[in-house]
Amino acid sequence: GRGAAFDDLDGDGDVDAVILNSRERPTLLRNESPGGHHWLAIELEGLAANRDAAGARVRLTAGGRTQVAEVHAGRGYQGHFGTRLHFGLGNRTVIDRIEVRWIGGGKWKGGDLKRFAEQVSPKIESAYLIGETAPDLLKTFEALGKPARIYNSLQDAVVAAAKDAHGPMAILLSPGFSSFDQFAGYAERGVVFERAAVALSNRI
Repeated sequence: GRGAAFDDLDGDGDVDAVILNSRERPTLLRNESPGGHHWLAIELEGLAANRDAAGARVRLTAGGRTQVAEVHAGRGYQGHFGTRLHFGLGNRTVIDRIEVRWIGGGKWKGGDLKRFAEQVSPKIESAYLIGETAPDLLKTFEALGKPARIYNSLQDAVVAAAKDAHGPMAILLSPGFSSFDQFAGYAERGVVFERAAVALSNRI
């Protein structure tokens, strides 16, 4: 064969294979392993850059067992493993944790965005959102009747919040959902926020 591709072609939870033969029709190898067990397939999609999520790593924990899988753009000449990541769960019916790390340093820990918004909503007048969780948080805040907008950068969000401010107020920077698709970690995000706030105060 000249190449091979692997994916769950029939959606039954096991991985099938297609062999690309030289000057002949491809060969389909259908996985007919006994069923009855649980499984999960995850397909990632970036919101801005790297929409195919190439290089992203997913760590899944269920019942004390942790599995790790990565999204690959290709596997050698005329080869591909597909973009969906497959996890066998056996008889486990509950997933304890899913952690996604993007190749650019992005990381979302799979937290409860709805609960976060519900807890924060009574304490704020409006929400200024950035990063990979912004679209989901926007919908949640709007459902709660709380004004919310999405910005391209932390600096833009800080400036907008300051312009909307009336009287003494503070800008809440929640550590619960750090936008790691824009920053390498909490420290970098804090530095960018501080610089934006200082620059803004110098103009006021």
